[in-house]
Amino acid sequence: MIQHENREEEASVFADSTNLTERFRLFLKENIRFFYPVLIVFSTKLLCSIFFYHYFDLSSTDTAWMIRGYDRSLIGNPLVRWPFLYQGWDSGWHLIIIFKGYFYQAYAFFPGYPISIYLFNLVINDFFASAAVSSLIFGVAWMPFFQATAERHMSREASSRVTLLVAFFPYVFLFTTVAYSESLFLFASVASWYFHQNNKLLRANLLAAVATVTRMLGIFIVLPIFLDLLHRRKYRNFFYISIPVAALFAWFSYCYVNTGEWFASTTVQSKYWNMYSFLRWAIDSVSQGTISDFDGILGSPVPPMIMMIVTLFLIYFGRKVDWRLTLYSISYFLIILCFASLESVARYLSFIFPMWMALGRLTLQGKWGNILTAALCVLFVSIACSLWHRFLLAIWVA
Repeated sequence: MIQHENREEEASVFADSTNLTERFRLFLKENIRFFYPVLIVFSTKLLCSIFFYHYFDLSSTDTAWMIRGYDRSLIGNPLVRWPFLYQGWDSGWHLIIIFKGYFYQAYAFFPGYPISIYLFNLVINDFFASAAVSSLIFGVAWMPFFQATAERHMSREASSRVTLLVAFFPYVFLFTTVAYSESLFLFASVASWYFHQNNKLLRANLLAAVATVTRMLGIFIVLPIFLDLLHRRKYRNFFYISIPVAALFAWFSYCYVNTGEWFASTTVQSKYWNMYSFLRWAIDSVSQGTISDFDGILGSPVPPMIMMIVTLFLIYFGRKVDWRLTLYSISYFLIILCFASLESVARYLSFIFPMWMALGRLTLQGKWGNILTAALCVLFVSIACSLWHRFLLAIWVA
């Protein structure tokens, strides 16, 4: 009797194991298309990293930032040198926040990315490496969510192509590789909308809260979520939107308690950083009767004016993709033009993720899609490597 029961238990376990294996096989079969773009992009980032590691001879020398831009006490283990590839400019601010906490100038940087570095460091035990790993992981983690969202509006083939193009676009490729907050911001924003579309409202708004505390514009992902709930008359679900709103309020409250200013983040940026926006540039040009110039309009690989035109073009042709995301893109675009530094406009506009879906619908479908995608990806990676090289030389890129 006991032997008979044991045999039944073994058969049950074997059946469960077989069922689990079959479910995993079906999952891979259904979703393997999402892994190919991630593998391609991550492999490209790894190859570029290896190239720059040997090009700069980082096994024995420092980058320009390590020599004159960083407090040596922040570097950590000097024998672990590969993270130097991803550090420069604002990367140091996030590390300083982790080591020394917030002080007045540091309030320009939201806490989301420093928190992610801290969490990764619990496993890695090296803050420089944790900053790099965090950015690299989130820098590809957004891709399956974007691709799945794009598939709602175009073919699977076009969706995978446009995902590759966005990932390889110079500013997206660079700033989702180096130790900046863009990776976490893009992941949280795209994943938030994905989960909302799949009626996972708690996950969607928790991720919206992550986007909110990562970058100022993260709160804007609440707009299409709110409009969609309003359109579908899901009034009871408005409660979930309080999560990202509460996260933003908590950050502002923290600023107020420590500085006496609710909006210390924007005040600090205006006071200590060049916030010469497009709006100010337009007002100055009209008042002076001539088109005023400034450093960066003509010197950037993707001049701000060209990027603004391209963005408007894509938003316009993407208006039929999803009207909620179109309003999100327009609001995001206008805020950047009014308040963001014009020298960084091309970088900021690159992360308006809905506009790229219009590119897939316009150009990437049909028999020439693969050839066009491959050609553009090669061009984008070449420009991105040029930007990365300048970034490591402590030359301003965006």
